[in-house]
Amino acid sequence: MMKMTKHLLLVIILAITSISGIAKNGFYEFDSVVPETILRLFLQAQKEGRNYPTEQQFKDAGISLDDLEFIRSHVQRRQLVNPKDHLLTNLYNYRKLFMCTPMGNGLHGYHGYPSDELGHSDVYTMWNYTEAFGSWNHGFFQAPGSWVDAAHKNGSRCMSGQMFFESTYGGADDTKWIQLISTKENGEYVYVDPMINALMFFGSDGIVYNWEAHGYTNADVIAFHKALYKKAKERNFLDYNSLIYTNESSLNESNAKYLVGTKDEPVHECFLNYWGGDIADNIDNSQSIAEQFCGGTERVYQGVHILRMDRTWTRLAKPGADKMGLIVWGEHERTHIYDKSEGATPEKWQADYQLMQEHFISGGNGNPANRPSLSGSISATYADKLASFCGMAEFFPERSTIQGKQAFATHFNLGNGNYYYLNGVKQTKGGWYNMAAQDVVPTYRWLIYKAGTTNVNSTIKASFYHTDAYVGGSCLNLKGNAGSEGSDIILYKTQMQLGTEPIAKIATKSLEGNATLSLLLKVDGTWKEYAAGAIGSNWHENTIKLADLGQGTIERIALRIKGNADILVGKIELNDNTVKTPKGIKEILSATTMAEDVDNITLKIHWKVDATPDEYGRCFNEANDIDHFEIVCKTETGDILEVGRTSQWATIVSKVPFAADAETMEIGVRAVSTDLKTKSEIKWFTVNKGTPDEVVDPSDVSGNTGIYDINFNKKTPHTREDRYMMHIGIYSNDGTLQKFPNNDIQSRITKQLYLDATEKALFDVVAGETYTPYIDYSALWMSGYAYIDWDNSGDFDAETGISFDANCKPTREDNCEVVSFSAHNSNNDENTWYKSDGTRFNKSEFPKPNNIKMAPFRVPADIAPGIYRMRFKLDWNSLKPGGNDDPRNLIYQNGGDIIDVLINVHAAEGKLGADAKNGTVEKNGNILTTEMNATAEYGKDLPLTFKPEQNYNITGATVRHGYNLRNEYNYAGDGKYDDNGNRQWWEDKLEFTGESYTIPAKLVNSNLLVIPHFNLPNSINTINVDEKTLSENNIYNLSGQMIRRAGEKTKIPAGVYVVKGCKFVVK
Repeated sequence: MMKMTKHLLLVIILAITSISGIAKNGFYEFDSVVPETILRLFLQAQKEGRNYPTEQQFKDAGISLDDLEFIRSHVQRRQLVNPKDHLLTNLYNYRKLFMCTPMGNGLHGYHGYPSDELGHSDVYTMWNYTEAFGSWNHGFFQAPGSWVDAAHKNGSRCMSGQMFFESTYGGADDTKWIQLISTKENGEYVYVDPMINALMFFGSDGIVYNWEAHGYTNADVIAFHKALYKKAKERNFLDYNSLIYTNESSLNESNAKYLVGTKDEPVHECFLNYWGGDIADNIDNSQSIAEQFCGGTERVYQGVHILRMDRTWTRLAKPGADKMGLIVWGEHERTHIYDKSEGATPEKWQADYQLMQEHFISGGNGNPANRPSLSGSISATYADKLASFCGMAEFFPERSTIQGKQAFATHFNLGNGNYYYLNGVKQTKGGWYNMAAQDVVPTYRWLIYKAGTTNVNSTIKASFYHTDAYVGGSCLNLKGNAGSEGSDIILYKTQMQLGTEPIAKIATKSLEGNATLSLLLKVDGTWKEYAAGAIGSNWHENTIKLADLGQGTIERIALRIKGNADILVGKIELNDNTVKTPKGIKEILSATTMAEDVDNITLKIHWKVDATPDEYGRCFNEANDIDHFEIVCKTETGDILEVGRTSQWATIVSKVPFAADAETMEIGVRAVSTDLKTKSEIKWFTVNKGTPDEVVDPSDVSGNTGIYDINFNKKTPHTREDRYMMHIGIYSNDGTLQKFPNNDIQSRITKQLYLDATEKALFDVVAGETYTPYIDYSALWMSGYAYIDWDNSGDFDAETGISFDANCKPTREDNCEVVSFSAHNSNNDENTWYKSDGTRFNKSEFPKPNNIKMAPFRVPADIAPGIYRMRFKLDWNSLKPGGNDDPRNLIYQNGGDIIDVLINVHAAEGKLGADAKNGTVEKNGNILTTEMNATAEYGKDLPLTFKPEQNYNITGATVRHGYNLRNEYNYAGDGKYDDNGNRQWWEDKLEFTGESYTIPAKLVNSNLLVIPHFNLPNSINTINVDEKTLSENNIYNLSGQMIRRAGEKTKIPAGVYVVKGCKFVVK
């Protein structure tokens, strides 16, 4: 079965991470990028006569344009160099390896997206054997475009994400999805075009299902997916696929019809389940069925789970199974190869991670021509770094895309680094990560022969190196004694031609030793050798004329090393005098500060290319003669520094130098041509100096006041992207739901552990009535808790009024401030759980959506009308209102949330009065006074009469509703807040001119004080906008264009703007 075991999930939850300080992580907001939202957006566009939504439609759906651009890829999948030319001639030319594994470390969210650290960032580099990548830890349309770029440069497909249907272990039921995709109009499935159009727009290649529910045999499901393939073929979207995984481990004549389909009518690509993690023994039979009924094995893969590596790999070599593809599955949050990598420093960890990838693909000797035996591979383990594993190269041919009449260059840049380097010089102040900056990976890792032979040489070791770099963040390290005869390192399979004046460029640096280096090119079957020049202790780039190359086809690129070596290679470039002018940068749309220190800044930049997209919104780099983009900054002295590069149209540039005494800096973007020489003009953008970011220590509670504290710093940010509250609320007995936020958007409420939402959320309740708290939560494996401060003491009492018997069953009284919980055991007995109403369930029922379905509670019958604070908490088995502070289960590490709101305990009728000057306010002929001399029925429209004095006009009224309306309780200030900071009343300004006006029912929820606006003609009421409103809301110019997002620190220039519908002036 494809899921974590319950024990493993619990171990992960209980894992301890030592964090002394956490910087805020706010680079991306992908919560609104969910399949239903995206498909409905593209359906709306289709109905309006377009194939993709407008920018405004994306923004209206809660998806910012810069975040959108990070999902997109503008790199077409490159075609493969002759698949029949490969190292092991006995292999089937078109056998496929599909890596259905996560990217990065975590679920959903920003994992795998560009970031500002080297750390344990995930640079997958084995594209040279990978036909497709499954993006396992992202949902549909959420996989990072940077990974799609890297895959496409190497000829691999990259899926947009996966959907998980399986109820037993916490997955979703498939009913809603089937209902959605089965929707028809005029006999056609309405979401076929939107699905294909969305994938084409984003640039990814398909979708993946973990479908362990049973709906995949549904006739509409089958027909819908057939229609997707048909539509993709009509659009010439030939890389499209939908991959399906089910409980079925082998193919037969019956299931082939709905799992795979026929050659002419495909349904899916099929991921056949494994046997207890191992490759199914009847793989040969499945291949036979695929060939008989599905038109071949092109869309069929047998599965293997790499939790362990002692699998029966010999089954892949069975007679009759030689064409069957393989899907490698490696868990939910991170692949096991990643998980088993080690290293005391980021550089050492990265080196070990690359070594593990090499051994997994090329075999435990790190050379595809010198693989450990297949028979011995069944005992392979991670403990010895897969040293006995034969590698996927035993079964699958290598792949390359370097071909045609086009320049080629590599810096052996993996896409991350401790610094960004240019020509061997550090350009930035710290780490970075971006898969869209990754160079085309070497075809062979590492194919090393004795010079001039095909005899394996093991004295020279090749590896990627992060301690230094020429361009980017890494380079190639060659180390060992090659002797006087030398060793050949075959790097790339190619099929390329150069034009007139061909040259090569090589950048090298010696760490120690006396080695010499040559460039080897295999041209029309003959090897040619070119001396690379002297190798010094500093980086040096040497240009080599390739005068004898002629018009020959270069079939291999290699290096020959002689002597005792410890050298770095930071560049190999093959070029000629071809000139191609790239399209330029039309505009930089934004350059947002994401992090700032005293002398550096991290920016999120988004730009547009001056090119026209096609009818599906696509605009490919290569079609516009663009290879990549350089991000540059201008120093105080006017020098231009390259601080990053990418193939996307948006990027994170990390820790760019920004002098402490500078007020502004210039950041720019330019396009680099496919000729690798010609560059567009730089488009500049001015960035203003802000203040250094706060680094939050979760244990620092010095800001606590003793009033509604939590057990941590309230500014502690989330450390997980897979768990968060999306809505909270309460259900009445009649099923009515009051919720916050009052929308259907599936996005997080807060990016911090704690949110004080008392200014935004007020739920109405009645004394003596029963209610059920509601938490809408992403993911499972947590419990919901709710508290109400019934005595307004400034904290939540978790002990009074609640008790547990010997079996952990709870009993609570109405006045207990722990009003509800969804799952708890009082003695940490994980086998027995209870809801707060005494409902019992067993450990075997974890995790299910029921875990966070709260139990009902009754409002105390004798509670006085008024405002009370309520707390919602998502946590792991802790009654503590301030959050679980057990070091094994810290709430902020488990992905918990604490959110405070207010409740209004209201009577059937509230007091009613008026504070009128220059006129009177009447109800049914009775003049209202400040003595609150009338009543208003809760939730009913309230007709009133407004009578101005002579010469005055009525222009509206302010309705103050709540309690303590005239500060009769003598709270500080005007009594708007009680001594615990709980708001007591609200004001709404109403505009009207007639003497008869009805106060809307929604305002009649408590006591009301009406303050009429009786004005002389031409008087003006002014409205002030406070700083809090400005910081917490989007700000627009008068043309409706957003000029600053909520939470950003960008300085606003002088002018007139709009926030929350109100105009304000910046002088």
